Amino acid sequence: MKNTKLRKVIFYHFVLVQNFYDIYISILIFLLYKDVFVVCVLADLKINQCDTPGQYCEDSKSGLVPSTCPKGSFCISGVKTQCNAGSHCPENSWHEQDCPLGHFCSHPAEAPQACPAGSYCVNGIQVLCESGTYCPRGSFRQLPCSVGHFCSTPATQTLCSMGSYCAEGSTIELDCPMGTFCANSTIQLPCPSGTYCPRRSTAQQICETGFYCPISATQIPCRVGSYCPLGSTTEKDCQAGSYCPGAASQIPCGAGSYCP
Repeated sequence: MKNTKLRKVIFYHFVLVQNFYDIYISILIFLLYKDVFVVCVLADLKINQCDTPGQYCEDSKSGLVPSTCPKGSFCISGVKTQCNAGSHCPENSWHEQDCPLGHFCSHPAEAPQACPAGSYCVNGIQVLCESGTYCPRGSFRQLPCSVGHFCSTPATQTLCSMGSYCAEGSTIELDCPMGTFCANSTIQLPCPSGTYCPRRSTAQQICETGFYCPISATQIPCRVGSYCPLGSTTEKDCQAGSYCPGAASQIPCGAGSYCP
């Protein structure tokens, strides 16, 4: 009669252990049958291992067997769940981990990889960068190509050469046009009146003696019978009583000479 009662209590204990009432039932068994308490505690420990985050349990002939959660899955309350695309789940995971910024996760079981140059990675997904942007390795967003640089591809950003100008988002470098000068590759300025700026100028040049510069893009030789001092914007006729050798200067006629 006593053995029958013992079997009922042990059976009741194991049923409730699997329904997570093991604490109360263990106390009951300990009070009634101290000699079987060790067996019950061992059973409790096995169930509790199934509750350990990062562990899951599968049925076998010997009962529930706890196992470490494999890569690509997360395990909570003894249940194994496949991780979603774009997440990262190493071995023994108990929750999905977001793919780090600037990385992509091609598969939840694989380690995150740094986003390659020319693309950016957000939410574990790799996206190609647009033309005129710059995305170095490990980017999590695309940035416009910097002023003073050009980006022939989104993977490279190159400093513009002297005499050229590169606005933000440039894919090629542009020569500083006539009539302007580029002291550096970040700014393009117009040449002031009386100066001359050929293509790819890095500084303004004063219109030379014997020439005039009606616009800053051209320098024109003065005609015979006129003269053009340094910085001229127009040519000047040689005045009566003077003569202009070589169009560089105007010289008064000497005594006894005639200059109409």
